[in-house]
Amino acid sequence: MFATFITFLSSVSALACLWMLFSLWRSRIKHRGRLFWAQLVALAATDLLESIAGALVAYVPPPSMTSCTAYMPTRYVLEFSSCFLEIQIAMGFAAACCQADRAVHLLKYAVFMSWPLGCAALVLALHFGMVPVVDESDAECNDTNGTVWGIVVLCSCVSASIFYALGAWGLTRRGSRPRIVSKRMLLRGLTYVLDFLITFSVRAIANLMSHPPDGLKKVGWCLMCLNGAVNAATYNVQNQRHSRSVVFRSHVDMPSIECSGEGQDILVCADLTASDEHDYIQHHFDLGKSGNNVTVSHSLQPSA
Repeated sequence: MFATFITFLSSVSALACLWMLFSLWRSRIKHRGRLFWAQLVALAATDLLESIAGALVAYVPPPSMTSCTAYMPTRYVLEFSSCFLEIQIAMGFAAACCQADRAVHLLKYAVFMSWPLGCAALVLALHFGMVPVVDESDAECNDTNGTVWGIVVLCSCVSASIFYALGAWGLTRRGSRPRIVSKRMLLRGLTYVLDFLITFSVRAIANLMSHPPDGLKKVGWCLMCLNGAVNAATYNVQNQRHSRSVVFRSHVDMPSIECSGEGQDILVCADLTASDEHDYIQHHFDLGKSGNNVTVSHSLQPSA
């Protein structure tokens, strides 16, 4: 019964990741040179493969030592790679907030290192005793020693949190932005970090416990299976909100700022235009379509 539920959750994530990849592919001409676009494409593809494997392992073929020996290393590589990509997303946020152009450029190449690093982490796990087994009670593949998995994932969670904090510090120390704009930027970065922490950390904690409660293990499995769906939902929600509020283009692409929306959002955009044209953190996250054709000039000032 639990294996069927896991298959359902994995299938939901697979469909969500497939939609996310399709959406990102449609915007490739406009955004393919952007760091955040490349990171999300790599993350969605990795989560898609992991979700497909998770949906099929209980049935095609049925769990056996042969199938589990093939599935568990594959799962480890994909999950470790997903962790490293999540860290890179947090690093990209920090680099954009601190306006570290060189770091942003180098991170574009680091995306391709995610899967080799995942393989290296798998070798480490095998060295320290990871042995695939068949979990007869849940008709799933598991491993005899998930300690290394838990350590790698928790270290990844801590690293992502540190880089987010660094980005938040870099953003807040530049006091030229309106407060509401800074809060919006911080929230966009925080959302992706929280997605990662919520979906990965519970199972990591369970793996590090000598005798974890059965309920905690199952909750951890469910959250892991929903990781791709949660990331896709965050991507969709943020793009929808962004298209209704501020559309920012930095001087890197074009020396202008376009605004769309109503009321306070337009005034905030006008204030942003007047205060800091060199700021490109909003440009870093903007992967959505252009909003309504409402242009706000530098002469617009918020009313008292």
